[in-house]
Amino acid sequence: MVGYYVRGSVTILSIRKKDLVLTVSRLAEKILNGNLSDLSRDCIIGVVEELIDSDGNIEKRRREYICIAISSTNERVRDFLLKICIVLGLKRGCYVDLRPSRSPRYRIHIFNGLEIFSRSCKVRRFLRDNVLGAQSS
Repeated sequence: MVGYYVRGSVTILSIRKKDLVLTVSRLAEKILNGNLSDLSRDCIIGVVEELIDSDGNIEKRRREYICIAISSTNERVRDFLLKICIVLGLKRGCYVDLRPSRSPRYRIHIFNGLEIFSRSCKVRRFLRDNVLGAQSS
C-alpha cells in the first residue's frame, strides 16, 4: 500500500511493505550499528510504525495496561527495536520462543508508546475503537 501525507512543508511517502523496512534496515545498517542520532526522530518512529503494521499488534494486558507487541525471527530487527526504545525512552521487554521445531521467535513489547506511534494504522484503529469509543459511551 502506498500513500502520502503532508506535515508542514514536508510531503511524506508512506509505503506499507515489510520488504521495504528490511531493505531500509540493510541500507542503514552502518548507521544503526553506530549511532541512531544520524537519523531523525520522525524517521525512527516511521520505521517502527511500519513494523507495527506489518508484524505487530496492540494488546490489552490484564486489563491494566496496553502495549505494542512486535514479533520477528530476525535478531537484527529485535536489536533495532530495543535500541530505538532506549533512544526514545520507552519501557520495553523482549522474550524469545525457543521451540525446537522452529527458528527462535522474538517478541518485543513496548509499554508506553501508543501516542508516539499514532501514524500506524493499527495504533490509529486501536485508539479509535478503544479510547475514543470509550469516551463517547
